[in-house]
Amino acid sequence: MIRGLLSRCLHPHMQLKIYPQLAKLPARRAYQLAEKIAHQEALQFQPSSNSDLSIFIRGLSQLSPESMADQNRVDEFLFQRARMMAFDHLDCYIMPKLFSQKHAIPITLRGDQHLKTAQEKGSGVILLISHFGRFFMLGPGLGLNQYPFAMLTTPITADNPAYAHPGTFQYWHQKLTNTLAFSGDEHITTSDPLKRIFRLLKQNKIVLIAFDGTETNSPDKLTVPFFQQTLSLPMGALRVAEKSNAQLIYAATHNAKEGHGVEIKFHPLPQQPLAAIKEAVTILAKELTQEPWYWWQWPALHTLCPTMKQ
Repeated sequence: MIRGLLSRCLHPHMQLKIYPQLAKLPARRAYQLAEKIAHQEALQFQPSSNSDLSIFIRGLSQLSPESMADQNRVDEFLFQRARMMAFDHLDCYIMPKLFSQKHAIPITLRGDQHLKTAQEKGSGVILLISHFGRFFMLGPGLGLNQYPFAMLTTPITADNPAYAHPGTFQYWHQKLTNTLAFSGDEHITTSDPLKRIFRLLKQNKIVLIAFDGTETNSPDKLTVPFFQQTLSLPMGALRVAEKSNAQLIYAATHNAKEGHGVEIKFHPLPQQPLAAIKEAVTILAKELTQEPWYWWQWPALHTLCPTMKQ
C-alpha cells in the first residue's frame, strides 16, 4: 500500500490529491509518510526536468555555485527541499486540526518577546516575512499564541495565471483560508487601498507583509545586495513603513530539529525602514547560505535578480 502511495505521489498534481487523504491519518503517521514521499522524490531527481527540485538546484547553482561542490551536500539539499515541500502540502490539510488538537503540528516561538516589545510601543507592527519555509504556519503560530494579525497578500484567484491548474488554485486557496482562520483580523490584498493598512497600524495591530514577492503595482524597485547579486524588490513594504511609525520585526519559519513541528524565529530590526528591510534581506541570505531549501522564490530568481546571467 505504502509503495503504491509513494509511486503515485511523484507527480506534482497527484500530490495535491494524496495529501488530503494523508491528513485523515493521525498527524505523526501522516508526516512520516510525507517524509517517505520526499525521500523517494529526492532519489528519483532528474536534473533536466522542470520539477521544483530541478528549478531549486539550477537556481542555487547560479546564485551560490560554491554550494554545489560536495555531491553529498547536494543530495541532502534535495531531500530537505522535498521534505519541506511535502510537509508544507500536508500542513495545508492538517492545519484545521490545530483548533482541537494543538499539538498536531508542534509550534515553537523563538524570540517572540521582540514582537511583544514592539507592540507595546503602541504604533503598530509590520511583521516582515519572506517566502521562506512553511510560512503559512505563521497563522496558527501567531493566532494560537494570542498574537492576532492582519495579512497583506496578492489576490489568490482562479484567474491568476500562477494558479492556472485547478488543483494548484484549490491548494493555495485552502492554505490561505486555513491561515486566515487563525488571524483574528483583516485580510488585505494588493488590489485594496493601502489606507486599510495604515488604519490597522494606527490601531496598534500586527500586519504581515512579505518583502520578497514579485507582483507589484509600481515599476519602482528597491535594490539590495544579495549574495554576489542584487535583489530587486517591490517598494510596497518600504513605503508602508516610511509612511507609518510602525515597528518592524522579521519572522521566519523553520522545521523543528526533530519530528514534523515548526519553529518560528523573530528578529528585531532597526527602526529606520530602509535599514530594516536591508537587515531582513541580510538575515534571509544568511539563512539561505545554511539552509537554501527553504526559499520558495527559486522559480522567480531571475525576476528578483535581473542582472544575473541565465
